[in-house]
Amino acid sequence: MVWVWMGDEPADVEKIPDFHWMKDEEWAACNGYHLVKANYQFMNDNLLDLSHEAYVHERTIGNEAVAEAPVTTTSTDGEVRVHRDIENCEPPPFYKRATGFETNINRWHTTIFRPPGFHVIENGSYPVTGTKTDALERRVMHLVTPETPTTSHYFWGVARQYLREDSELTEYIRQQSSNTFDEDAEILEIQQQAMHGNAASSFPVALKTDAGPIRARRMIQSIIEAEQRRGTAEV
Repeated sequence: MVWVWMGDEPADVEKIPDFHWMKDEEWAACNGYHLVKANYQFMNDNLLDLSHEAYVHERTIGNEAVAEAPVTTTSTDGEVRVHRDIENCEPPPFYKRATGFETNINRWHTTIFRPPGFHVIENGSYPVTGTKTDALERRVMHLVTPETPTTSHYFWGVARQYLREDSELTEYIRQQSSNTFDEDAEILEIQQQAMHGNAASSFPVALKTDAGPIRARRMIQSIIEAEQRRGTAEV
């Protein structure tokens, strides 16, 4: 992974997002790419509200338990976090194959967003008869780069800290992740068409699960406005 800084001032390396899992020897990783015909902010919205897993990804990572689980949203300077604990639920199809858990599980996921389009989803699961120390964990990394107002480059990776030498499992996770993101792309492209290219006013009515996307959008807007003020001052 190579980071390119296009700004006039020297880059602040402390602000480079942490995606070390892709190269860490303690984790096994796979990656992929999609060109999505949707604005990058729609993609951010999607990753910050994972309740859609219950409706879009029933064949892979989702079921009704995801949408029913309580969600908490927190934000600090430069970061938004959205967390769910999903307790005593049936493992979705992907979880059964990727972890081997066949009975009910406790699972969690935390989306960590940094503008303008960097996401790390921390997730893990363990049998309800066990404890969190028995959890099998993954990190799902999303790098969203605008191409045009209505298209985005979508780079992604999935890393796990278990069964690292199992190449068949790595390929299964890569293929199923790609299938899952195909499903996302289909919905996002329909949303883009329905909004007639307007990505700015997506929340005429907001639900609690929209808190993460709304905070992320406000964070991005504040950065855009600050850059515009600097540009005006330099003219």
